[in-house]
Amino acid sequence: MPLSEAWLEFASTQARDDFKKMPTGLEELKKSLEKSSEIIGVIEAASDGLNARAKRSAFGQQLKEELLDKLFNSDLLAFGYRQTPSESRSPVQIGPIFFEYPVIDWEANSAEFNGKKYRAIGILNPVDLLENQKLKTGHPSSGPVINSAIHRLMKFNPEFCAQPRSIACEQIRQTIGKQSKPGNGLSDKNLEKYIIANCGRRQIPK
Repeated sequence: MPLSEAWLEFASTQARDDFKKMPTGLEELKKSLEKSSEIIGVIEAASDGLNARAKRSAFGQQLKEELLDKLFNSDLLAFGYRQTPSESRSPVQIGPIFFEYPVIDWEANSAEFNGKKYRAIGILNPVDLLENQKLKTGHPSSGPVINSAIHRLMKFNPEFCAQPRSIACEQIRQTIGKQSKPGNGLSDKNLEKYIIANCGRRQIPK
């Protein structure tokens, strides 16, 4: 989902419906002007239209901030083409810390923060990855989902990296909501690579 649409698409159903029902202010302004020819009426119509537009814009900004919170907390994942400090030839995953205080061009689907800039940013729900994203072999691409699960576990359990790897692996599978099956990347052997990458080889015991 493009960043320019994700802030509304990933909002709650109620918030999305409320936003779509909010007046834009332009149509209301046009109707009010058609009904009044007096200067006071014109001023009131303009004021009403601007107020409606401001309320809609403020609500939209609130939904955008909520999207950034979800990205920062790894509830959603972001991918994009890195422009700085070095260009990437294909989309790369954007770390959650990037979304702490980014400067975003919502219409251009681009953002920058702390010396890094990305374009063509897309947002997805990690829960959908194991079900929908397939490799050429026909097996799910589970890497981003695993990393997201580990980030959550590390955030809510400070002792995650101090546990035996077998326990950590089981917690990852529970967080993802799937057990190990051939080809789904959730075996202990495969999960250990992600644990080491996130926790460090010396931190988490075997």
